[in-house]
Amino acid sequence: MKKIKKTERLIVLVSMDQAEEIEAAAEAQGMDIPEFSRKAIRFYTTFSADFLAQVQPVADEMKIPLPTLIQNLLMSYMATEKASIDVFGVQPKTFQRAFQFDGTSLITSGRLSDIVFDQAKADAQAVKTRLEEGVRDNKAVRITTAQTAFVAAHVSAAHAG
Repeated sequence: MKKIKKTERLIVLVSMDQAEEIEAAAEAQGMDIPEFSRKAIRFYTTFSADFLAQVQPVADEMKIPLPTLIQNLLMSYMATEKASIDVFGVQPKTFQRAFQFDGTSLITSGRLSDIVFDQAKADAQAVKTRLEEGVRDNKAVRITTAQTAFVAAHVSAAHAG
């Protein structure tokens, strides 16, 4: 692949349909086409290859565009967080976990995924153990508001009971 010299410009050819989509999207966001295109490229190129390798197969399996998958997952997450705050008065740990630091550097990509997986699994296991002990001992179980919010965020009403 040829590298672009700092003195050269990048010219991208798109179909007329794509050009119209880009123009409409740029206009909807109050930008001109060059600014919109630069931001779109910058946005996409900030995704790590590791992240894209994990999410693209999901989008393919669901037969939806990758941006739609990302948008819907994020909107669902944000709505679930808001509902938890509205009902329980606490924000689940999911948001805080997304912004963990190693010294002064934000942890991202696969490393963040591994850390959050371990943390969420430990939380789920702790709640599961408490509930199983209550069932086994035929006793009421006290769980914290944060644990209740965790359960509510991860168990649909259709599966409860």
